[in-house]
Amino acid sequence: MTKTHAEKTGNGRGRKAAAAEIIAPPRESAAKFETGRDAFERIASGRVNRIISRLNGLSRMAGGRSKYNYTDRDVEHIRKALIEGVNAACDRLRRQPAQGGFCFDRGDE
Repeated sequence: MTKTHAEKTGNGRGRKAAAAEIIAPPRESAAKFETGRDAFERIASGRVNRIISRLNGLSRMAGGRSKYNYTDRDVEHIRKALIEGVNAACDRLRRQPAQGGFCFDRGDE
């Protein structure tokens, strides 16, 4: 078997080339395919956790109320938009059309 160029020359930084890729042993046939439910749980868990992480980032603004100069009314507007967004996402999962978006241009003033 002939060596590839990378195997002959290393990685260009004075180090040896990386070891050959390790091949995992074959799995049992029952665990070969992911079911639709398994895929949903895996994907949904990751996405929900990312959203929660982003919400934590939003809440970190609470320490700088005077710096950001926001009001309780602004907070309530954000809360309503987030609730509407969660409801729209759940409606789409239920195959109902989503509506709207978020903007500080309020029609309630």
